[in-house]
Amino acid sequence: MGGHGGNPADADFLTALLADFGWNATDFEAFIRSDEAAEEYERLFQLAAADKVFGVPTFVIDGELWWGNDRLFMVDEYLAASAVAADVPA
Repeated sequence: MGGHGGNPADADFLTALLADFGWNATDFEAFIRSDEAAEEYERLFQLAAADKVFGVPTFVIDGELWWGNDRLFMVDEYLAASAVAADVPA
């Protein structure tokens, strides 16, 4: 299910997605309607805005920003080069 897209407003899609992740649907819905979730959303929104994030997927690694599915290979290359530089086994 994950990674294939879908409409999060579709109850059947959301139920299947939650099941894939092993999440309890009642707990999930309670959380997304909570003040805690609203505060976390705002905090993350502000962090993303500060990093000039304007779409998804966006990756910010070591201050470098990559945006779009067509740039994922660049993220892989950057991480691989960073691992080699740090002498970390791949």
